[in-house]
Amino acid sequence: MLNKHFIPCDKLQEIDDNMKKQVQMQKVEVRKIFQSSSNNISQQLNFIDSLQRLGISYHFEHEIDEALEQIHNTITNNKEITTKEGSLHFLALAFRLLRQKGHRISSGM
Repeated sequence: MLNKHFIPCDKLQEIDDNMKKQVQMQKVEVRKIFQSSSNNISQQLNFIDSLQRLGISYHFEHEIDEALEQIHNTITNNKEITTKEGSLHFLALAFRLLRQKGHRISSGM
């Protein structure tokens, strides 16, 4: 007699395939968000921070590394941060994220 509490094996494979497709679609969406926020440093930093807090940043290491490299170059080349980006939250977040990835950044930024 079949137990009604078990899902047949072929249904599990179908569910697994659907989940994999959904994950890939979500990854594409996240990458689009990265591209759309490329001009706003504050937005990029907050997005990277959110991905880390959610525990999914390992899926986007390449994109995060590129974004942080660009942010590091922008901050070190300009030597000046605009008023909007000069908030304490922005500075602390930039300092933490850049230091975590091994970028040398002055604590006096």
